[in-house]
Amino acid sequence: MRLNLCLSGFGNIARHFIRYFSARREAVLARYGLDLRLVTVVGSQGGLHDSAGLDTARLLALPPGSSGLRQMSGLWSPALASAAGIAASSADVLVEATPTDIWTGEPGLAHFRAALEKGMDIVTFTKGPLVKSFGEIKVLARARGARIKVGGATAAALPTMDIGSYSLAGDELQAFEGVLNGTSNYVLSRMAADGLTCEEAIAEAVARGVAEPDPRLDVAGWDTASKTIILANCLFDAEINLAGVPVQGIQEITLADIRAAEARGEAIKLIGKAQKTASGVQVAVRARSIPFAHPLAALSGTAKGIRFISATLGEIVVSGGKSDPLGTAAAGFKDIINLVRDKGLLPPV
Repeated sequence: MRLNLCLSGFGNIARHFIRYFSARREAVLARYGLDLRLVTVVGSQGGLHDSAGLDTARLLALPPGSSGLRQMSGLWSPALASAAGIAASSADVLVEATPTDIWTGEPGLAHFRAALEKGMDIVTFTKGPLVKSFGEIKVLARARGARIKVGGATAAALPTMDIGSYSLAGDELQAFEGVLNGTSNYVLSRMAADGLTCEEAIAEAVARGVAEPDPRLDVAGWDTASKTIILANCLFDAEINLAGVPVQGIQEITLADIRAAEARGEAIKLIGKAQKTASGVQVAVRARSIPFAHPLAALSGTAKGIRFISATLGEIVVSGGKSDPLGTAAAGFKDIINLVRDKGLLPPV
């Protein structure tokens, strides 16, 4: 079976996706009979298309961004920019990897709309569209018979959606809580282990490449909030947005707070939580003191973890997964395979 892919974006995550795609494509063909072809790459100023499949080695030799794509002689077209390029593509699946704006949803929201209007399935690394306009996207996807996979946008290599949607299928999910941002956990871990101030630990995270050059989305709790909202909307079939979620980051946490918590036998973690209540699904993000015995308390460095509580299956905890761009890329690639598996188009496991 052949599956054509359209990749939106040509930045860090997109290029790691191409790298992982190139390394794993033949193994997927041999194991599943699934012939994956990257036929379109779109940027903000134009894009590339080859119905036979783009040469990934040539792509990876290019500089990032539209300026790099423009150097692919014979295939570059300004008419293939952004949503227009997606609409013109012959792809079956949009792989959305443009930078996130969680408040406007753009430019990813326009990309989602263009793909769904064509009935394309979506595998996304981008959070913005699902945080801003989940209800609209859900309605449009159902009307077009399209599916959306969000593993790459919900803690990436940590299998949050896989556990919540597959392992707990049929049971009643009551709540989940998670350490979903590797940068914030790194900062709190360095404070606890080595006595750094919050400002010092953030600066170190940026210097080591653990955090983005502008780490505010991470340390202010907005990245955790975005992931928690997407998970809550998908797993509880809710329609929560940022306006309805109290968010408290870690910037105000002091070393004295860390040591006081330790004296009580507790650790401070930035936790996103969603819980089903009589009045609806409640979502909150804040730095919390949790007992050392809590399954999320021992997470150190950039490690992430999530704890699900269901009515019959009980408590399920999963932790780990790489917190790096290649691990994120691998999570999206996995989503593509599971997208096809969900449609009954792959051999049984």
